[in-house]
Amino acid sequence: MDGDTLDVEPNLMIRLVLVNAPELNAAGGPEAKDYLVSLCLGTRALVDEDDNQIGRDPYGRVLAVVTCDGTNANADMISSGLAKTYYMFCSLNCPDIPYRRFRVLPPDPHHFDIDGDGVGCETG
Repeated sequence: MDGDTLDVEPNLMIRLVLVNAPELNAAGGPEAKDYLVSLCLGTRALVDEDDNQIGRDPYGRVLAVVTCDGTNANADMISSGLAKTYYMFCSLNCPDIPYRRFRVLPPDPHHFDIDGDGVGCETG
């Protein structure tokens, strides 16, 4: 387990989709892991597999959004500053996502913040 992967059971690892946390041996890695552990350990979790990336990644992980005890762990890891948004396999725009008026930090490859005021997807 690290700041973007949950080891749920011996044969099930969940990779938080759109989240890129530092590796455990890098600066910030242990802090990111500890934060994710504090969010999810011992809680009831809802795992929503990414519809665009069904199946396991090359490392055997399921790519998903994970909600731990009512908290979106993916979004919380990014908003905490302990992880960054991972855009590698992402081609989203505002109509594709359910969120409105969220904080956008550079870079903004999806152009969520059209007017540059730091607020994304202010309209549908």
